[in-house]
Amino acid sequence: MQGKHGWRAPLAPIVRPGGRTLWESLLHGTFIRVHHHGAMSTGTSERLTTVHAEQTCDCPFSVAESYAVDYLEQAEKGGPEAILRVPLFGGLTAFRRRVQPSFGLAIDLVEEGRRHDEIRLRWSSGSKLFPNFRGTVRFRIEQTFTRVLVDGSYAPPLGVLGAAFDRFIGRHLAARTLDDLAGRIARALEKREREWEAAHPAPAQ
Repeated sequence: MQGKHGWRAPLAPIVRPGGRTLWESLLHGTFIRVHHHGAMSTGTSERLTTVHAEQTCDCPFSVAESYAVDYLEQAEKGGPEAILRVPLFGGLTAFRRRVQPSFGLAIDLVEEGRRHDEIRLRWSSGSKLFPNFRGTVRFRIEQTFTRVLVDGSYAPPLGVLGAAFDRFIGRHLAARTLDDLAGRIARALEKREREWEAAHPAPAQ
């Protein structure tokens, strides 16, 4: 990629033993965009809610995935990255919950013409009161920036009562949560790139 960063080679390939095979078996298929509620082809009759969020960050596309993987590895280890937040207006946070995330890499089949990976992400809420999630993190070139796209789905818990709550309130909270996650990933990418630039200053003209 060429821009204010010049040409940057990707970081070393990420190897997660068994990751691709595991995630292709667990998360095969394509997420279907629907309004509010929809179903995903997973072989079950669960009614799922799909959510989407995206953020643009000042980070080269060529290294965005590697930076994001580092961020999610910290989440897997139980760091603060594993805490989900439901932000409100004015910078207030309505709710925080630590989840148990896991992820792997798979080929991004959504964008044609350019072969690269996507991150398959899932987390367990650890409670019957909160939904589990599975989805993807993808990256797109946005001029000299990178756009971070997070898509996924969850099954509202607590049966009919939970489905009613999700229709009127829960899906809005989920959208805010995912938007916050996409923003945190984007800011983490920018932070890593600033650190790289500080360690590799451009030669004087």
